[in-house]
Amino acid sequence: MIVRPLETRDVARWVELRAALWPDRPRDALEAEGRAALLTDPPLTVIVADVDGTLAGFIEFGFRSYAEGCDTSPVPYVEGWYVRDEFRRRGIGAALMRAVEDGCRARGFEIGR
Repeated sequence: MIVRPLETRDVARWVELRAALWPDRPRDALEAEGRAALLTDPPLTVIVADVDGTLAGFIEFGFRSYAEGCDTSPVPYVEGWYVRDEFRRRGIGAALMRAVEDGCRARGFEIGR
């Protein structure tokens, strides 16, 4: 398994995973929303888990001005987190979350549990 940032070539497969996470949302809306979020300032950060060429999961996070229970601003905030059924219980979700936490620590954020 390789945990890495989303690449342009991954976008269609990422949209498939977003549709699995949010099945009640129209796929075209999820794609448009996702592509737009990648272009915001600061952009939505998407990290994927690649297992032998298959996107097994993803985690999306951004920065919000406020989050319940937080005293500082901005606040890193996980917007979406998903692992395909057939890849669950292998530590992929935990690896994605660790990547977010490590990235936030590298940016100077304090990560609590």
